[in-house]
Formats: sequence, C-alpha cells, structure tokens
Amino acid sequence: MTSTSETGPRGPLPYDELALVTSRLGLLEGAEDVVDALADLAQAQARLLPDGPATDVRGSYVGGHPYLPAGTSWPTDEAGAPLAFVAQVNFADLAAALAASDSVPSTRGLQELPDSGLLQWFVPAVECFGLSFEHRDRAYARFYSADELTREAAQPVSAAVPDTGSGEWSSPLLHRDRATAVRFVVESSLPAVTDLHEGYRPERLGVLGDEDRLERIGEAAGDAFTDVYGGDTVPGQDDPEEEPPAIGGGDKVGGWPCIVQGDPRCAEAQDPAAAAPGADTLILQLDSDEGVFTEWGDSGIAWLFGDPASLRRGETSSLWWSWACY
Repeated sequence: MTSTSETGPRGPLPYDELALVTSRLGLLEGAEDVVDALADLAQAQARLLPDGPATDVRGSYVGGHPYLPAGTSWPTDEAGAPLAFVAQVNFADLAAALAASDSVPSTRGLQELPDSGLLQWFVPAVECFGLSFEHRDRAYARFYSADELTREAAQPVSAAVPDTGSGEWSSPLLHRDRATAVRFVVESSLPAVTDLHEGYRPERLGVLGDEDRLERIGEAAGDAFTDVYGGDTVPGQDDPEEEPPAIGGGDKVGGWPCIVQGDPRCAEAQDPAAAAPGADTLILQLDSDEGVFTEWGDSGIAWLFGDPASLRRGETSSLWWSWACY
C-alpha cells in the first residue's frame, strides 16, 4: 500500500484526470485524434481530502460516530450484530463545492446526486465484509433528508461506537475510533483503461455515447496508448521520479470508478431496484491505495453504486456495493 498525504508521493492532490491524460497524450505521436473524444467522456468527481478531526455530527466524515437522531438504533446485520460504520456524506457540502468550481468541462457525474441530505454507509463486520462476490450485494445505507437532520443527535461525533471486534474483518477503517472530516475538491474524471478496452457498454444509460468513438479511443496508438493513458509510462521520461496517479483511483464521490479484477457492474442484481437504469452509477469510492481512510483486505478498493434519481427521493433500495483487492 502506498501511504499518501495531501502532498505525498503521488504529487499534490487533487489532480484533474482530463488535464493529466491530455498532457500525457500530447507527447505521444498518433493520439491527437482522441483528445476531443476523451473530453466528451469526462465527468465530474469530488475528491475526498482529509480536513482534520470531525466535529459536526451532521457533516461529511470517515470513521467515528455517525449522526443518529435521538431514539434511532445502531444498524445491525441479519444476525443482529452491529454493522461497522464507514463514512457519511452531507450532499449540501458537495453541492457547495460543485457550485464553487469552474474548472471542469462537465458537471455530469455529480449534478445528478442530491443537493442536500446525509448518506451513511455501513458494512458487516464479518469475513470479506459480508460480500458474496456473486451478485450485486445490497448496501447497508441510511439517508436523512434536510428536514430529518434538524432532529437532535443522540451522540456526538466523538462518542464510542459498538464493538465489532478486532480482527481483519472487524472494520475497513484505518482509524475506526477517529472521525476524520473531509472536504470536497471538484475535478474531471475519465474512464479507467478497463472501461475503454474491455467493453463495459451500458448503452441503455447513454453514458459512453457513440460506441464507434469509444472503439477508436480504446484502439488508438495500440499498447503505447494504454501504457500512457494508464500511467505505466510517461513520454519523455525513462525513469519518472514520481509514480503517476492511476486514472479513476482515489477516494471520491461520483465520476468514473477504478475497476480492478472483474467488473462488479456486470454482476446480476437480485433486487430489481439495483438493476434499474441508473443503478450502475458510482456514488462513493474508497481506495486503500490512498493510505488515508480505509484498508480493504490486503489492499483494495470499494465502490458504492446506485441510482442517483432514487437517492434524490431519499430511497436507498437501489444502492449496492462491492470491493476487490489490487
């Protein structure tokens, strides 16, 4: 795992993926024709950066004690065991960051999300965090509307959380008893190389647009394009001093996911809500490789997917999740 601070070995964060890839491809002969096409695929994402200890129980943070209105019980799994709290996102914070940003060519990827309300994510404290890896596993999530957030909180951020044990699968948090506030920085997001080459094609969502254009991007300049786009090589540098950031990786809300191993979006959905158009949309991604918030298995990445339109209505039935090791 690469330990990364805000100015760590990957260079200053955040980074804009469209600008980064455009600069890389500008040094690669034969790739000029794909730059405009990539701009059409760009979405907006909000990078999660640590912002000191969390103090506002209704704010956006990872770890610690979540907002629970007075009289609300801690969520449990089917066996009645307490779930491990991961993170909560206050969409009013996200909306403010999006409104203040003028640096992305498209707000698609964030503008569909709620502009208020609080989303909380929990996972089972059992082996593999309860995933079957065979279908779209429903997410343990709660959503509180702006009106519901006016209710008195039962506990502060610093309150003790239920004991979920101390083993490998007891929590994905690096610091489970410490709530770390996050701030959002909006930037552009591009599909990972796997989306360009392996053919994830949700035409029914209209996400990728013209398939012929996608094929041209994926095949442009052959292996050299893949190596440069994915960051394995940097044109003009035989031995780069800094490891270039991976496209799609990191801790973020919205944008394109960084898919490793098999694509979970191709898995069968047992719940009809998780199969609805729009349910393939990335809501939240937490990446062990950032070395800031979480550790999934030996070193992996987790995704929370769902339908933004359903979430805007305060419904969490479309939310599902998965994770995989690098």
